[in-house]
Amino acid sequence: MATTTEKVTYSAGNGITNELVEHGGKKGFAVFNPTSGSCTFTENLGSVLPMQDVPWLSPEMPIDYGDAYQLFKEVRSFIFDNVELPSNDDYDVLAAWVMAGYRFMEFESFSYICAIGPPNSGKTRLIKTLWQLSYRGLFGAGLTASAMFRAINRDHVSIYLDQAEHLANSKDSADYIALVDNGYQKGGKKFLTNTDTGEYQGFDLYSPKAFASTKTLEGTVESRAIRFNMQARTRKISIKIDKVRATALRSKLILYKFKCAEANEDTEEAEAKLMSLIEDGRLIELFLPLYLVTLYSSFPSGASAPSELILQYMKSMNESRRNAEQVTIEAQNY
Repeated sequence: MATTTEKVTYSAGNGITNELVEHGGKKGFAVFNPTSGSCTFTENLGSVLPMQDVPWLSPEMPIDYGDAYQLFKEVRSFIFDNVELPSNDDYDVLAAWVMAGYRFMEFESFSYICAIGPPNSGKTRLIKTLWQLSYRGLFGAGLTASAMFRAINRDHVSIYLDQAEHLANSKDSADYIALVDNGYQKGGKKFLTNTDTGEYQGFDLYSPKAFASTKTLEGTVESRAIRFNMQARTRKISIKIDKVRATALRSKLILYKFKCAEANEDTEEAEAKLMSLIEDGRLIELFLPLYLVTLYSSFPSGASAPSELILQYMKSMNESRRNAEQVTIEAQNY
């Protein structure tokens, strides 16, 4: 990180005290005061200046969101208005995923999202919608593995990849596989050799990621993902995503990130709850962050509460995986 004003850079920060934002047409930093719960805008942090051309969608100054459940409902509504999904519960899962994505560094693992479907089934629209709400999201079909290694390592970006079915045939396929294999757990790295010094350099790969594909992404991707089987729309959806509304939501989600930096959810108790329902450790890893963000006191309780819907969703996904494994075993023995 540059420490002089000779180089224009910015502080990625730790998600607690500052974040790069736009305010009044200027790039700067929202600085959060945890004591007062308020944010102030500054055009620099000492000798550190904001990056002017960021590769992700910047939030504006943080906006009050009421409480966590109110924010959840707004995120869910935005996804519902822009994408048609097979199940009504899909919207709850994705709203929790978006909110958890702003806090992913608090968790030991984080699920991928995998949208599978034929052309014109809404799979690209889904990941574009999630990207619009994301924390430092990079979207594209042409992101190179090398660029992603460096962006995740330096800026903790989220990755949104379209046409993921082509990754296996890419000249960088081994690097993409490393990104997927090691990027869903904290501490996952890719090691590259510096050609000038001969020294190894480790790149952190942990971050939220979403993939859209016309083909099943079996194995590594889907074992680390929550999969959505996309279909042709049956209800009217706006052609364009409301970017003004998305920016406002990102600005609320940034404040949520600030306020939840020292969240007090009981992770051990929550994990024990999930373990009492299924034995699949990988699925527990994937759903734990989503479950945790719905345990805030402002969320309702009861059978229809988002936390219970997520638990049922996890159980259903576990059953589907077990059935698929049984079919595979029977086919191999036939």
